[in-house]
Amino acid sequence: MPTQSTPTSEQNHSNLMERFRRMAPPTFLGYGGVEKAERWKKHIGKILEVLHFSDEQKFRLGTFMHNGEAEYWWDLVKQAWIKERKEVEFVKLQQGSMTVEQYVARFAELSRYGPHFINTEARKAAKLERDLQPDIKSRVMLTNIKSYIHMVDHALKMEKDYEDHRLREEGKRQTASSKMFGKKPWQSSRRKAGGRPYPPNSRIPKNLSNNMGNDHRPNCTYCRRSNHTDA
Repeated sequence: MPTQSTPTSEQNHSNLMERFRRMAPPTFLGYGGVEKAERWKKHIGKILEVLHFSDEQKFRLGTFMHNGEAEYWWDLVKQAWIKERKEVEFVKLQQGSMTVEQYVARFAELSRYGPHFINTEARKAAKLERDLQPDIKSRVMLTNIKSYIHMVDHALKMEKDYEDHRLREEGKRQTASSKMFGKKPWQSSRRKAGGRPYPPNSRIPKNLSNNMGNDHRPNCTYCRRSNHTDA
């Protein structure tokens, strides 16, 4: 049975180009000023949106669309797309499973794509606080900090306190569990009639055990034998 070959990167690119050509994209040579360049960018953007191309595929297609001075405009388009994508990523950024240190580093990296969202110290601190993990956020909110630097320091401290508390509680549960499983099984105590316990290894009185379960009758007063009386 013949094996099915895997499409090469060249074949994938050819298929990509063919799909794009079918949409009759306009070409742009770089002339006509900013207004014409913006119309071209919007038209191309709509086509790429319909085709559901990734950012990498969009950039690769750009080499087909421009000639001469259009390359300058295409570079502007790529920068605009990158900025828009990073800006959306910054708006949606949340700490999630990251540590506070990782979250702050990602915050600093993406914030340069959306400076208008954090154009004051208070707004920058509020954005950082708003997307912290709930357990840390609830503690940080009580401080009413408006400084970004102080917010970072306090969030790091709250994270450490929360982790220390979690480890202590986990240690307590493990200790309690080990004590519970280390106990001897409960044993019921032997008790006498009337509820008083017998001493350890004690025996039931002999005269009581001899009479238990027998049809006991008094002995004859003359012959001292049982089973009859001196009637």
